[in-house]
Parts: sequence; structure tokens; C-alpha cells
Amino acid sequence: MKKLKIIFLVLAAAVFAASEIPAMAQDTKDDQKKAKVDTLTEENGNAVGKALSNLYSQYRKSGSVEITNPSNIINLGTLAKNLANFKGTKDKAPFVKGLVASSKGMVTNENANKVLDCLGAISSLDLSSISGGAVNGLLSKFGGKSKSGSNNNEASGAASILDGFFKGLE
Repeated sequence: MKKLKIIFLVLAAAVFAASEIPAMAQDTKDDQKKAKVDTLTEENGNAVGKALSNLYSQYRKSGSVEITNPSNIINLGTLAKNLANFKGTKDKAPFVKGLVASSKGMVTNENANKVLDCLGAISSLDLSSISGGAVNGLLSKFGGKSKSGSNNNEASGAASILDGFFKGLE
């Protein structure tokens, strides 16, 4: 009888363990998916941090974010692309981690919320036309054909938001 109880307990433990394996596999898949999303979100934060740092360096030299500066156009395009990728992300911590790591000290954990507010204001613009409008402005300036002059309003709006934000940093 004692052997029968032991066999029953071993079988019950085996069945329980076997039923837990699919759940553990799903947990592992969920963890891997979250890690991948976190990595991509941090990469977006890194790109935005570098672009902000570059824009701030130019701002300190000229006193404003000039949308006719080719470097600023590239940086505005980088902001547009990476903020679009970041929209809708629930966990902002990886994005902030990337921002702080790549902004050359401009973004800190202490001012990260202020930076996110500024970026939120920028992302509320039609970001798809910021880089397009800025490129069209450059094409017009250098003799190329512009597809639309009205898109420059979006680039100007982003530059104005950044000017106000950068002014607050000084």
C-alpha cells in the first residue's frame, strides 16, 4: 500500500509539472517579447537624445533652431521618426534610459518629465510633414523644386517648441 501511495504521488507530481511547462514557455515568450520592445524603445530614446543634443548645440550657437540648417533638418527628421515609433508605448522607462544615455548630459532623470512634455508637444504636430517640409524648404532655398510650401509650418512649429524648451534649460 505504501508503494502505491508513493507511485501515486510521483505520478501526480509529474502531471502537475507537465501542465506547468506550457505556462512557463509562454512566460518566457512574453519576457522575450518585452525585452525586444524595451530594446527598441531604448534605441528610439537614444536617437531622440542625440538629435536633441545636436539641436541644442546649434541653438546655443545661433540662439534659435533654424529650419534652414541642413543638420537641423536631419535632426528634426530623426525626432519625427523616433517619436512616431515611440507613440503608444506604455513603459516609458527604456525610452528615458536611452534619452539620458545619449543626450550628453542635457537630459537627466530629474528633468526627464519636462523633456517628455516637450517631446509630447512636438509629437502632437503632424510629424510626417516636419521632415518633408524642412526638406522642401531646403530644396526651394537651393534651387530645387518644392512639393509643398505649407509643410514648413510644421517644421517651424517644432523649431518654436524646441526654442522655448532650450531657453528654459539656460
